[in-house]
Amino acid sequence: MIENERNDSFIMPGKLIPGLTVIGSGRITHEDVNIYGMRVLNFFAAVFISRGKGAYYGSERKEPLPLEAGSLFFLFPGQPHRYGPVGGSWTQYWVIFTGEIGELLEKGGYLDRNAPVLSKVMRWDVQSSFEELILLSERKPLDYQIQSSAILYRMLLSVVPGVSGAGKKIGVKEALAEEIKTRLQENLLTRRPVKDIVAIRGYSYNYLRALFKAVTGYSPIQYLNRIRIEYVCEQLSFSSQPIKEIAYNAGFDDPQYFSRMFRKTTGLSPGQYRRSIISYE
Repeated sequence: MIENERNDSFIMPGKLIPGLTVIGSGRITHEDVNIYGMRVLNFFAAVFISRGKGAYYGSERKEPLPLEAGSLFFLFPGQPHRYGPVGGSWTQYWVIFTGEIGELLEKGGYLDRNAPVLSKVMRWDVQSSFEELILLSERKPLDYQIQSSAILYRMLLSVVPGVSGAGKKIGVKEALAEEIKTRLQENLLTRRPVKDIVAIRGYSYNYLRALFKAVTGYSPIQYLNRIRIEYVCEQLSFSSQPIKEIAYNAGFDDPQYFSRMFRKTTGLSPGQYRRSIISYE
C-alpha cells in the first residue's frame, strides 16, 4: 500500500527540444528520506549523490536499494518512489527531463525501472555535467534549452550501459585517474600539497602523476589549476568579491601567476571576464 502518494508537478518550458527537453535541475543538501511517503513524477529524472549515503524505495521492490556517494539513479514517469539519506546528511544533484530519448532508452532496455541505480559512473564527469546544468539554469541564456539538452544528452550517452560504449569495464589506470580527479575536486579550496591529495596507498607519486597525465593529458597540478580557474569563473559571474580575494580563496597566492594562468585558460583577464558576464547601468 502506498501512503501519502503525491504527484510532483513541474512547469513545462515554453519551447520543447525535439527528443530531449530539460525541465529543471538543482542541487540539494538534506538529512531525511522524503517524509511524505511515495511520490510520483510526470517526467523522467536523474539523481546523482555526490556526498553521503542513503536508500531508494520503490513500489515495485520489497527491499530498498542502497545508495552510496557516486551513485546515479533514474526516476520514471508514473512510478511511485521515495529516497533519501541514511545516518546523516547527503548532497544530491537532480535533473528533470522529458522527450522521446528517455522513452526510447527505456523501451530499448537501456534504462530499467527495476534496476534504476548505476553505481559505477565517472563521478567527476557526471558531477561536472550537473554543475553545468545548474549554472546554465541560473544564467538562462537565449539558447538555454538547446545548451541544457546537449549537456544532458552527452551525460546520458556516457553513463547509460550499452549506449555509445557506456558501461564498459573501466581499467585500473582509468579508475585510478578518476579517483585522483575526485580527490582534487574535493580539495579544490584547500591548500594541501598535491602530493598529499593524490596519495594512494601502494603507488608512488611519480607513478600516479605519469598515469594521470597519460589518461587525462594533464598533470595533477595542471588539472587542479584548471578546476580552480573554473571555480574563479563561477565566482566572478555570481559574486561581488574582489578578484584578488577570489583568487586567493581558490588557492592562488601569487596574483601575477593567477593572472597569467587565467588569461591562458580563458583568453581574457579576470576583469575582462567579469565585465563580459555582468554589466551595470
